[in-house]
Amino acid sequence: MFSSGGEVADTGAGGAVMGDPAAAVAWLVSVLAGRGEHLPAGSIVLSGGLTASVGLKSGANVVAEFDGLGSVDVHT
Repeated sequence: MFSSGGEVADTGAGGAVMGDPAAAVAWLVSVLAGRGEHLPAGSIVLSGGLTASVGLKSGANVVAEFDGLGSVDVHT
C-alpha cells in the first residue's frame, strides 16, 4: 500500500508483475540472451512498478507498506 497525506493512493501486488516478479526478470534475461547480451554481475534489476505513479506535494508525508517486511516513511 502506498499512502500520501494520510490517504491511500494505490495498492499493488508482486504477483501482478507477470504472475511473479522473478518471472519478469527471467523474461528480461531471456530477451537479452536472444540478442547476445547479458546483465553484468552486480546489476540491480527492478521488476517493474507495482503501482501507478502519484504526484507528490512539498511537505507531504509518504508511507509505503510492504506485507511481511514493514513500512517506509518519507517526508518530502
